[in-house]
Amino acid sequence: MILAIDPGSEKCGLARLDDDGVILELQVVPRTGLVGAVRAILDRSRVTQLVLGDGTSSRLVAQELKADLRRLPPLEIIDEHGSTLEARALYFEENPPGFPWSWIPLSMQTPSVPIDDYAAAVLARRFLQSR
Repeated sequence: MILAIDPGSEKCGLARLDDDGVILELQVVPRTGLVGAVRAILDRSRVTQLVLGDGTSSRLVAQELKADLRRLPPLEIIDEHGSTLEARALYFEENPPGFPWSWIPLSMQTPSVPIDDYAAAVLARRFLQSR
């Protein structure tokens, strides 16, 4: 079980995936609530690997997690380059637009919600592919 974090300065994406890359849980949390959200997931799930994107605030997030959480699975830093575009595609794959939006090319559409959680799922899948 993998917990991936897409760190940001205002909000962070969280995605919990199984070892086959199936998304089990997605969340977007305020940056200030990240450690609490991670703690809650670790308390109720058997997470064996943490994955953290190397972008905005990643070093600070890693330090906070290590300082504030007693039981911390191994942490792997993953390259975030291009993850937002992949997250957008994954969002539309899982949430296809209905009529009349289905007539408009996806490249011209913007998700109606933050997709930081989908970016975290992309990072987790990158980790799985690298093993």
